[in-house]
Amino acid sequence: MYTVIILENNPFEYSMLIPLLMISTGILSIIYHFKTLKYYSLNIIVKDLKDGFLWVGNLLFAISILSMGLFLFYSIFNIKGINLRPEFFYMVAFCSIIFLIGVILIIEERWLYKKIINIKKQSQIDRIDNIKGSHDDDL
Repeated sequence: MYTVIILENNPFEYSMLIPLLMISTGILSIIYHFKTLKYYSLNIIVKDLKDGFLWVGNLLFAISILSMGLFLFYSIFNIKGINLRPEFFYMVAFCSIIFLIGVILIIEERWLYKKIINIKKQSQIDRIDNIKGSHDDDL
């Protein structure tokens, strides 16, 4: 963006904000994945991930990747006179990978959210059971 606007003296267009937003949400997605890495352990300690900004950033990045994949599919199939050359299949494979990355990011975030909710519920049940005491206690 620096090269296009400053060095080449091109006028600013609002469509230039799309790559900047994708870069910023991509950085938030990377930070989200590093912070949530500990939640994939089997010995998880219940801790809230209170960085809602990271959750939203990851979701926005996934949606932007998904929409970019759909747009590329649309652009490829909109080309007039498509020849079934290997380059065409490479482009379709590339678009498919981008689309799948977006879908996987959305599914992964939803799965992790449900896992954290289930762990919270289970820890609350365990705390209630600890207050009640076990059935083997002598009175």
